[in-house]
Amino acid sequence: MAKFFGYLGPNGDGKSTTIRTIHGFIKSSSGSIDVSLNSENQVNNIIWNDSWKDANKINRKVCYVPGEISFPLNITGIELIRQIYSLRNLNNRNYVIELIKYCDLYATVKIKKLSKGNK
Repeated sequence: MAKFFGYLGPNGDGKSTTIRTIHGFIKSSSGSIDVSLNSENQVNNIIWNDSWKDANKINRKVCYVPGEISFPLNITGIELIRQIYSLRNLNNRNYVIELIKYCDLYATVKIKKLSKGNK
């Protein structure tokens, strides 16, 4: 089952910068971060080391949902998920169905009809 975590703190404390560094969107000017994966390639913990070179592997296992996101509005959530799966050459459909149920997603509704929180 997927794990969901919130990352909270005051404005300006570097939350977004930390997340962007974990994902390899930006390279830190000093220090480094490593996301430790267990034998099933699931996130074990986050330790200080180096994430820049392993960003692709981390991005397959750690999801980042920014505050401001843009989706194609004329497709359903499940169509978007299928497109993402196709781009990433993924094939675990049962896991997707499990996540849709777990998160109570409105996967068959066109994205343009969803509230911001449901997108």
